[in-house]
Amino acid sequence: MARADIAGLEQGRRHAHTGFLMRYLWVGFLLVDLAALPDPALLRADRLVLHGLGGDTASSLHLLFEAAPQLRVRRALHTSHVHPDNRNMHVLPPQLRAAYQAVFRVEVVERGWVHYGSASNWKVGRGFEYFTSPVDMWPDKTRFVVGWVQAAMGGLAQHPFD
Repeated sequence: MARADIAGLEQGRRHAHTGFLMRYLWVGFLLVDLAALPDPALLRADRLVLHGLGGDTASSLHLLFEAAPQLRVRRALHTSHVHPDNRNMHVLPPQLRAAYQAVFRVEVVERGWVHYGSASNWKVGRGFEYFTSPVDMWPDKTRFVVGWVQAAMGGLAQHPFD
């Protein structure tokens, strides 16, 4: 954070008709130097609807960036959804590629953090395959991600969560 006031995974939503672009950082991967904020009240994590366009969790950070353009923002390196349409299937570990289904749409952040994505099963207004399909792919996706994490752990002892 030495060269940034706020850092995270950038999100953007563009209005289909007006072209308005809402830009914010996703709250699930967010670092903030609170002393650098001109108004701490603008650090909000709620959803925002602005100019007829809605965003995801913490889209209200768009208002922070509008009010404080001087903030130094560090946008995290990420793959976007791992999907053939995004031409990024190569980011998957070779031994796991055959088990990956494009419908999973996981993301890799900063070369070392896996974003499971849509774990809450929210489907409203989305066109991705897993939102429009009646098939429940979450059990397969969970097995895939757990296998990926286990492979990355290299046989380290695993402890139950509870």
